[in-house]
Formats: sequence, structure tokens, C-alpha cells
Amino acid sequence: MTAALAGQIDDHTVAGWTGRSPHAVQDGVRVFDEEPDLLRGLDDATADLLRRRAISPKLWVDAGPWSPAADDRRFEGAVGLLVVDGLLTRTLELDGRRCPELVGAGDVLRPWDEAEASVSYEASWTALERTTLAILDDRFARIACRWPSIMIELLSRTVQRSRSLAFHLAIAHVRHAELRLHMLVWHLADRWGRVTPDGVHVPLRLTHEIIAQLACMRRPTASSALNALCRAGELARCADGTWLLTGSPPVPRHAWDQGGSASAARTTPPRRSTARSSSASARWLKESRISLAPSPEE
Repeated sequence: MTAALAGQIDDHTVAGWTGRSPHAVQDGVRVFDEEPDLLRGLDDATADLLRRRAISPKLWVDAGPWSPAADDRRFEGAVGLLVVDGLLTRTLELDGRRCPELVGAGDVLRPWDEAEASVSYEASWTALERTTLAILDDRFARIACRWPSIMIELLSRTVQRSRSLAFHLAIAHVRHAELRLHMLVWHLADRWGRVTPDGVHVPLRLTHEIIAQLACMRRPTASSALNALCRAGELARCADGTWLLTGSPPVPRHAWDQGGSASAARTTPPRRSTARSSSASARWLKESRISLAPSPEE
């Protein structure tokens, strides 16, 4: 965008694109304030204006099953839904087997789109906790289309999600239960982790049952492997049900094939630069108690 065009944009121009008063927030989400990466490449003046004035409708999803209606008029012409905070699963059930996909902050989804398939399956959505979504409606689309870099970033989010699913599928084929779960938690940390002085905090409240489903294994096997990782000093359960990676990323499989263990095979330095830093998480960890083993009742 040229500097000349940037100078022509003001609050009332943006209000004309969005159909909203530039001073009204109400039940809306300042999308670019929540996701500043969407403004990557724009000049400071334009980015600041869009961050303050581009507002999308907010949608809350309470914890529990969620059935987004395809005929919901709020979704007409929408680019998609942006997860602002919270955690959802999209679970595919096929021939009695269930496989969930985690969807969290920063992900863009279109839950009303379901592809037809020759093989019968069922797909369902569940909010693992109260979740906030921003509806990227047609008014948001009119703004985004004026700056191709915004649409490119949104497209990048969908590509990253598909690649994450492919990585997740590969993890499910790892033979050793401990190694599989270790890889899974580090994969989640790469997406949503926060670096703290105590380790990489994974702010996801995942039960043993959910983790077992994500790893494509039975719950007792997952619980046993998680406890082994905790005893080895690789993982810890936080008091609020989230997780803390206290060791190093997984090592190549051949180290396990030669009789290695989670505690003995720590040869790779932590990839903590891939997780996002957060001083707030660090302060939170200092104030909370960390359980060094998952709760046995799970």
C-alpha cells in the first residue's frame, strides 16, 4: 500500500467499509488487535488504524458439544471464524473409531463446511472450555480484500493447520508410546507453547482421555506413558490441568530402538525458540503449584 493511499484512510473511511461506527465496540472483536500478525507488511499508520477500528462480531461457545448451524445468517458471506481464545475439538468418527483435531487460538475454521464422502462418517465439534470466536464476516472481507497481505496471512493459517494435521498423522504411527506422546506434546507446544523460566508451558487443559485420542492409543496406555515422562523429568502437570515441558525435545527413534529411555536419551537441546514467549505465563507459573505427575484418578 502506498503512503499516499494510507494518508487518505481515516476512521470514517473504515467505518464505511465495515458498516459500524468507528467508536462502537460493544460485542465485537478488534481482530487485528488480537492477531497483529495479520497486519504484517503494512505501514504503521494503516496497521494502527485497522487495529483500532476494524471490528468483527463476537461469538461465544460454552464448554460442551457445539453444533454450528450452516443456515445461521451470521455466517452468510463469512470468510470463516477466528479462534480468539479457548479450545475446540473437531472429532471424526469412522467405523467406531474416534479421532479429534485440536483447534485453538489463531486458527481459522469454517465449521459449516463438511465434504461429502463415499465412506460414511460423523463429524462433531466440542468446546473443551469456553471459547471466543470472531466472525470474519463479509464486512471484514471487504477490508481484507483491499490489502492482499491480510488474505495471504489468513490463507497461511489454513495451510499451517493442514500441515499440522499431517504431522499429527505421522506421530500416530510412532511405535513407542512414550516417544509418541512426547512428540505430541512438543508438537502442541510448537503451536501454542509459551517459554517460561521453568520450561515450555502448554496452556491446554487436556485430560488423559483427550490425549489418548489425539495419540490414537488407549487411555490406560496413555496414562502409563504420561506418568513415565513425568518421572523422567520431561513433563509436568500443572495445578489447573495444563502441561509444562521440563525436558528436551524428543530424540530420533533409533536411540529408542537401541534400548534408550525417556530419561537416558536427552541429547538434543530444547527448541524453545519455536514457542512463543510470555512474561504473563512466567508470572503465572511462579504463583501456581506444579504437580510432577498426572493425577492418578485419570
